[in-house]
Amino acid sequence: VLLLISFTFSLSTNAAMKVKVGNVDIYFSVLPSQIILTYPKGNPARDMHGGVPKQLQHHLMVSVLDSKTHKRIPGVIVTVKVESVGKKVVTKKLEPMLMNGVFTYGKYFKLDNGAHFIAKVTVKLPNKKTAISAQFDWWNIHIAKRGLSGTGGVN
Repeated sequence: VLLLISFTFSLSTNAAMKVKVGNVDIYFSVLPSQIILTYPKGNPARDMHGGVPKQLQHHLMVSVLDSKTHKRIPGVIVTVKVESVGKKVVTKKLEPMLMNGVFTYGKYFKLDNGAHFIAKVTVKLPNKKTAISAQFDWWNIHIAKRGLSGTGGVN
């Protein structure tokens, strides 16, 4: 059984994109590394994943919540496969990050210089045999007009 949901809307700077898959809300956001470099020294975000890269990279973040209780689901494994349309594909397992007392998942990605990106987020939930996935399309805010779309399903 494949549950498929689709939506399209405009993206404001650093906004999170959301896809609901069954009873799970998957939030996805992208933040250029240069923004994190502006945070004051001592801010925990500057030390995540071994520190902020000096060269432009994008910090991809995923949060996984129960859609009924709106609480984070602990113990998930999150993988993201990013494609710059027509260019190379980069796949990484995201690392858990403790932010404001709650877990989210993230990792820096060095993305090709392209305006349109597609990210397939795969989430392995604890005590479930099958993973769920969501796809997020976005336009690089440094190059093109902001926009996104997303779809989700059960693998």
